[in-house]
Amino acid sequence: MPEPEAPFPESGMAATEPGPPAQGGASLTPQGLFSGSALTGYPRKLADTLATLDEGAVLTALREALDAGEDPKGLADALTAGASAVGKLFETGACYISGLMLAGEIIRVAMDELLPAIRAAGPARRRGLVVLGTPAGDFHDLGKNLAGYLLSANGFEVSDLGTGLPARIFLKEILQREPDLVGVSVLLLASVEEVRRLVRLVKDAYTDRPAPPVFVGCGFLGPGFPSGEGGDRREDARRFLEADHVVLDAWEAVRLCRSLLEGKGDPFAGAGRAVPGVAEGSSL
Repeated sequence: MPEPEAPFPESGMAATEPGPPAQGGASLTPQGLFSGSALTGYPRKLADTLATLDEGAVLTALREALDAGEDPKGLADALTAGASAVGKLFETGACYISGLMLAGEIIRVAMDELLPAIRAAGPARRRGLVVLGTPAGDFHDLGKNLAGYLLSANGFEVSDLGTGLPARIFLKEILQREPDLVGVSVLLLASVEEVRRLVRLVKDAYTDRPAPPVFVGCGFLGPGFPSGEGGDRREDARRFLEADHVVLDAWEAVRLCRSLLEGKGDPFAGAGRAVPGVAEGSSL
């Protein structure tokens, strides 16, 4: 039997076709992804450790941070940044698909330990139903899974449809569940047309009643994404995707869903920005 692949290739090339090369042809390493970021202290250590895909070290760093009294929501942000880093390593050919899968499993285990602390920090009342999924052609689920964990911790009922969903199957599940909100996680530009198709199908299917708002978590919305004269990448991405709303990380998904269900609108409208906490060019 062949040996299982390591998450990081010795040659620096991925086992499958990688995404676009790093800006300027630079070679990225897990340790170099957070230079210049706002992460410091325990959150920085946690994000750095997740990017090395060492589950034992991640759990040790997480427990040390919690014992030191760190804000559990800040530690969830650090896991988001670490997930972004692993995604960037894959895009640049510095990480195998198995690395993405391993990162997802590590995050699942870490969130199992972190969620009780998040809930204890502020018990959440029951809110609405959110359906989450990843479109056909995109198997990445790190951002989707993080959003699902945090939405659940904040009182939302979450129905996770999984990854690689064709638009019509996605729509069928939406119509069966009748959610309050629909979240789509996309990392690859190649899957954008499937997102547009889903948004159109949802609008066409709800001609007799209000359609659930569709928000998209954009993994490609970094400094390399072209923006218009106003420089608002978020709004440009929303129009590009034909979506109702765009979020840049898992906590934004929580804030958006809460705000929409409270009738307060999109808290990020007109607040386009690049992804925080990760070196330029990284993605969720």
